Amino acid sequence: MSNENTEVKKSDKFLNTQQAAKKGDVNAQFILGAMYEDGEEIAQDYSEAYKYYKLAAKQGNIDAQISLGLLYEHGSGVTKNYTKAIECYSVAAKQGAATAQYFLGNMYCFGRGVKQDLIKGIEYYQLAAQQGYDDAQFSLGCMYRSGKGVVQDLAKAAYYYQQAAVQGNLAAQYNLGLMYYNGHGVIQSNISAYQYFSLAAAQKDATAEYKLGVMYENGLGVKKDFLKAIDYYLLAAKHKNADAQFKLGCIYSEGNNVKQNFKVARDYFHSAARQGYMAAQNELGIIYAMGNGVQQNYIKAAHYFHLAAKQGLAEALFNLGLLYANGNGVKKNKRIARELLRKSCTNGEPEVIKLYQRLK
Repeated sequence: MSNENTEVKKSDKFLNTQQAAKKGDVNAQFILGAMYEDGEEIAQDYSEAYKYYKLAAKQGNIDAQISLGLLYEHGSGVTKNYTKAIECYSVAAKQGAATAQYFLGNMYCFGRGVKQDLIKGIEYYQLAAQQGYDDAQFSLGCMYRSGKGVVQDLAKAAYYYQQAAVQGNLAAQYNLGLMYYNGHGVIQSNISAYQYFSLAAAQKDATAEYKLGVMYENGLGVKKDFLKAIDYYLLAAKHKNADAQFKLGCIYSEGNNVKQNFKVARDYFHSAARQGYMAAQNELGIIYAMGNGVQQNYIKAAHYFHLAAKQGLAEALFNLGLLYANGNGVKKNKRIARELLRKSCTNGEPEVIKLYQRLK
């Protein structure tokens, strides 16, 4: 429902904009639509946003045409309609609007409202990228990196990531850092990798924070500093990065440059395990099987070994096989134990193979 007839006191800014919009002022119509969409000066109301964007779009306001397209694309305040979204974006794109060109590129690349057409999508990305639109530059970088719709060209991927990265595009900064880290499309440089990971980390990118931890831990592009590494792992873990959570679990479990604390280790392993991190699931199994910092509980150990074994982790298959062989936390079953140990033998570890042979 519209909020216009409610008794909520409206600001002078809103009332003045509303008055101008009702008199046909195209800019006021667009601004009023944005106010309703963003909930600025008035309660958020996508239906009202749609109404005013449509009025402004009919008068040729490019920003309103784009905003209207977004409402159609996402079904905000109106029934989702990709075809109408494309119509709105096309009108604005023909007038040279880089944002609309980028959105059209997405529609064609992902096949929304049209048959998927990577070539046409890339054409729109290129139009927007030529105008310096960083999301389009990033998207082109991804296309060249993967070879989707174009011949794979890692150097071009790095070029487009660079164009977007200097404009503060977080994803481009991280991806470019990764390319320097691995030497893909560029001359390998830990210093450059550190530079771009740092830019992404400054925007609270958890994966970049984790990578910086790795670089400090191993002295890659920076002076080795394990305490700084831990600081970055802590930042990344706080931002729900499973690699960092697992790493911290290992650090506290081993007492590596910190006081050994199995409870803290378990908490970090739990956080990573909840995200499906199989190595963390296996470590939790070990903690419960050994009773490290917790009451020994083979049933819980079996649960976590099962989770990791389902994902094919050889160590978890081995550990679960031992539980079945000894009847710890599960009903003793040598057949199942043999099968699990046989599967874990694929990694070729002599200890596993010996145990398997003994149970055959």
